[in-house]
Amino acid sequence: MLNDFLSYINKQKLCTPTDSVLVAVSGGKDSMALLHLFQAAKFKIKVAHCNFQLRGKESDLDEEFVKQYCIENKVDCFIKKFETKEYAQSHKVSIEMAARDLRYSWFRDLSLVQNCTFIATGHHLNDTIETLFLNFTKGLGPNGLKSIPFKSDNIIRPLLFANSYQISQYLSSNNLKWREDFSNLENEFQRNKIRNQVIPILKEINPGLEKTMAVNLHRFNDLAEIFNETLKQFVNEAVFEEENQWVIQPQKWLNSKGFHLILEEFLKPFGFNYQQVTDLLAIQESGKQMLSNSHAIQVGRGKWYLNP
Repeated sequence: MLNDFLSYINKQKLCTPTDSVLVAVSGGKDSMALLHLFQAAKFKIKVAHCNFQLRGKESDLDEEFVKQYCIENKVDCFIKKFETKEYAQSHKVSIEMAARDLRYSWFRDLSLVQNCTFIATGHHLNDTIETLFLNFTKGLGPNGLKSIPFKSDNIIRPLLFANSYQISQYLSSNNLKWREDFSNLENEFQRNKIRNQVIPILKEINPGLEKTMAVNLHRFNDLAEIFNETLKQFVNEAVFEEENQWVIQPQKWLNSKGFHLILEEFLKPFGFNYQQVTDLLAIQESGKQMLSNSHAIQVGRGKWYLNP
């Protein structure tokens, strides 16, 4: 698996042995395999562990396990406790989203302080499949088809080539210990429902689901790249800044195939949704206005004006 690990890193140009990598380690199977692979490849690494304090004593035992492993293996280890439930309540987000926000914010801050070029997480092939199906249930644009990217900014995911079985085999063959998170068996969280209930049914239809989805994810990534090139072309040709506002000239693009999707993706960061884009394209007369929570689009003669 080490050769596959290094091959994937080189193929996707994730990092080099001269880079300093901050490895996110929960103590579970995936992150322990990731940490050991980086050690075996002799990369320069440091470890970050999040204690979200969601599982009482078990969370503290996870923390102690990671700390002891790092001491025994002479790896710098950084640990942070989070008031995850309080954050979720105050920001009105789910526990899953709160944990995600907290850890990535801390990882980025810590990587800067520790001069780490990259942050590595233990996401693997099964995670990308679960995320894709979650995206389907919630609605997704072309970039949602990419599921979990192998690289985003300085965050890398070098285990996306491997499935959970391969990771378990690697741990076993190297006599590696890990901490089991039994909350993964519960169906309280949305991802667990996909993992424990939906995926098994799909495997009854296609026992080779993981292999099939690995190919599909490559296809979806290519489709998303093609779409993003077209989106970039639209922005370059039809969007410009004038008097502190964005001006959009859509005329050339109105009859282009998929323009609704291109416009939706462009306007999404400004708070506009699919239905609003549909309504905007249906407006014939100038003077009409479309509002999101943060922005307004004024329809003019052959132009749209986008302002805060």
